[in-house]
Amino acid sequence: EIHTRLAVLYVDTLAVFLRQGISFAADGHEATAPGTEPGLFGQTRAKLLSLLRRSPLVSDAAVLNRIGRSALYEEAILLNSKLRRHPVALGIIVDKLHDFERAERYCAQHASAEDDLTLALLRVYMEGSSGSASSIPQAAFDLLERQATKLNPLQVLQMMPDDVPVSLLQPFLTQALRKSHSTWREGQITKNLQKAHHLHTAAAHAQAVSKCVRVAPDRPCQKCYKYLGDKVIACYPNGTLVHFKCFSDPSVDPVSGIDFRETYGYFDEP
Repeated sequence: EIHTRLAVLYVDTLAVFLRQGISFAADGHEATAPGTEPGLFGQTRAKLLSLLRRSPLVSDAAVLNRIGRSALYEEAILLNSKLRRHPVALGIIVDKLHDFERAERYCAQHASAEDDLTLALLRVYMEGSSGSASSIPQAAFDLLERQATKLNPLQVLQMMPDDVPVSLLQPFLTQALRKSHSTWREGQITKNLQKAHHLHTAAAHAQAVSKCVRVAPDRPCQKCYKYLGDKVIACYPNGTLVHFKCFSDPSVDPVSGIDFRETYGYFDEP
């Protein structure tokens, strides 16, 4: 709680400077790196950013709520990132800082199996347009061309207005469809390899369970070493013979320790 109160105090101090007209940005871009501004403003901001980055005891949601709609964009990006509100962070980078290269770097840095950030960034670009092809920023088409293999063509086309010329989407579609075809072919190859492996395993299993074994009455059980006699016996795939009462794990030879699941891929009964 103390760290949160300290962070809120820093935010409130910076808010006083902002209300007094302190300007540290020009044309939507940070004039200097956040925290390096001259005077007390820069010193306070540097302490706030350091606290937010290093302390796990700060309530990110509480500090973000205190920042509100103020011009502390770097802090808002950082906190939204920690809260996994990536689309909001991307929106600030695009709409407030107009830093399209940073937006793509953000996607790469925070990419995961759960978060499709490239599509989220494209959505941010599209939400900033008025629904016509002419209002779509060039950055959106640049993103499509650079990240074509990471985007689903159907999802992209659903986001596009009807008047978008095919020529603008051609570089993206060419790469995306080529990737889709390559993925399909790789899937077919994998499927055929798995089928061949399954057939090989099934054949080996059939051969193992179809063996005929002749047992002499004076042959000993290979586990307890008593004569097998005319009692019920079990035979492992490698020929090991044991009394049925000595038969415990059907997939592991009790003498050699061989695991038949590794040898045959699957195993039901000896």
